[in-house]
Amino acid sequence: MGISSDRRGRRSRQERDTKPSGPLKFLVRALAWGAVATIFFSMGYLSSGWLLNYLDGRGIGGQPEVVSSVEQADNLMSSSGEGIQTLVDMGKRVTFNIYVPDDKGKMIREKVEMASGVMEDDVIKLLETLLSRLSEAKVFASDVNIKNVFRDGEVMYLNFNEPFQIALSKLSAQKGSLVMTGVVRSVTDNFMPVARVQFMINGEIRESAGEVPLSVPWELRKQS
Repeated sequence: MGISSDRRGRRSRQERDTKPSGPLKFLVRALAWGAVATIFFSMGYLSSGWLLNYLDGRGIGGQPEVVSSVEQADNLMSSSGEGIQTLVDMGKRVTFNIYVPDDKGKMIREKVEMASGVMEDDVIKLLETLLSRLSEAKVFASDVNIKNVFRDGEVMYLNFNEPFQIALSKLSAQKGSLVMTGVVRSVTDNFMPVARVQFMINGEIRESAGEVPLSVPWELRKQS
């Protein structure tokens, strides 16, 4: 009996000596729980992937707007266009008015619809359309164009190229004033709070173009 008790005592002391204690004990437990959590996470991730692939293969729960590969993107872009929207199409379609002078000294109002975005970009697109109409009417040459625009409060600065000043200088004072009025009204009627328009040539404010003054901003007369 004494021998057996001694052996059990030595065995229990050995087991106590081999078991971790203190901070080491908590570290071992943390590592063990981390390993278990990793195993369960991996199993859940793999099983969910298999489930999604199965559902996708059966045509269940798919999102036609989402592509998962370059090949799918190419196929979608080369399709008839259904289910995809370009950046231009995302812009709000807005109807603007442009004012084109005719041969009788009157102003013709024309409606122009286009995708609206930043004000300055809209002004440029609108003026490009107006310049195109003036070119068709043989008022301006086809090389007249708008370079850029910027706004400072109620004043919109329109920076045209050199042919714009040359084309204006060939017009009579009455015809030139009518063309300028059409440009100013096309801008101020569509883009609040713009009330005045300063014309520039290649980034400079010129004195005039023939009989048409350019040194000060143009403003429409207030109707009483």
